Amino acid sequence: MLADFERAAFKLHGIPAKPFPTEAGWDIIHACNILDPTRKMTANKFWGAFDYKFWATLPTTDICDVLIEELRSVFNKEQLCILTAANSAQAAAGKVTWIKTNLPNFFWTQYLIGSAKQFCAGPQALLIDDRDLNVEEFRKHGGHAILVPRPWNTLHAEPCWPHIFKEIYGLFSA
Repeated sequence: MLADFERAAFKLHGIPAKPFPTEAGWDIIHACNILDPTRKMTANKFWGAFDYKFWATLPTTDICDVLIEELRSVFNKEQLCILTAANSAQAAAGKVTWIKTNLPNFFWTQYLIGSAKQFCAGPQALLIDDRDLNVEEFRKHGGHAILVPRPWNTLHAEPCWPHIFKEIYGLFSA
């Protein structure tokens, strides 16, 4: 959600730059095959192309900087942590470099890598994520969660702004 993985992945694989097909949902390989059926993308072909440099040099999304600043206006920096999943050691190392290159320096030691984000859930915890399943699991485990509208999730028809901020302020402003 902070790094623009989809655009960079499509570019690396030579997939035409078109809007993400909402009918693909969270399945990016299906999205590749919708956007360019001649490539016949497989999971091995797709995920096998990403090395450390790919993950370390991802561009930021259109919401990255604004979201970080808004979060800093609501929370103390000690209350913020980046949660990210990685499917390989190269992805994990690249993501750490990405954090150190693109985010404020307090995040350099405030990140967790793992797919089970619900382990961080609790009554005072807030997850902001673009995957429906992560949001559902976080809520199920007692945390607050905000789903960021993206073409691959159930809020794909919603505008990103002001949706996120309205929810943040509604949950944590007094």
